[in-house]
Amino acid sequence: FSGRFEAVASVEVRARVSGFIDKLHFRDGQLVNVGDLLFTIDKRPFEIAVQSAEAEVARNKAQVDIAELQVERGAALVKSRNIPDAEYDQRKANLAVARAQLKTAEAAVRKAELNLDWTDVRAPLAGRISDRKVDAGNLIQGGQTGATLLATIVTQDPIHFMFDVSELDYLRY
Repeated sequence: FSGRFEAVASVEVRARVSGFIDKLHFRDGQLVNVGDLLFTIDKRPFEIAVQSAEAEVARNKAQVDIAELQVERGAALVKSRNIPDAEYDQRKANLAVARAQLKTAEAAVRKAELNLDWTDVRAPLAGRISDRKVDAGNLIQGGQTGATLLATIVTQDPIHFMFDVSELDYLRY
């Protein structure tokens, strides 16, 4: 029977973030290992996003600190009946809001750091990489849908031999 060899596994390498390709770190047809750096996307916009998110965390921490002080002062003032209970309740609510905003800002930092990590496109499996589909300087689209194809990797060991056989021959063998 005539047939063809096929890789057991193959993957299309696509970026998770959009940007300009800064560097390529492989030669077409090269063998790559899991985790090898293949492409670098321009990191500068993502570094700025991390710094901005960290600044937002610092601002929200300051708001939490001031809200905690207001609640502490309010507790003493409520005992001496210098402020109404409603104002003290409002101070506690402001503290809860400030804490929630801090958690949101911390999540934004984690997201920005993750996007920065994704500017290094790495090999998800070991095998032979195809020719590159983009060059340094190209603008690529990242994300879950519509992401630009950068290259393809196919495994080399093991491989399958695929062939067509008639039903009669199949039953006979």
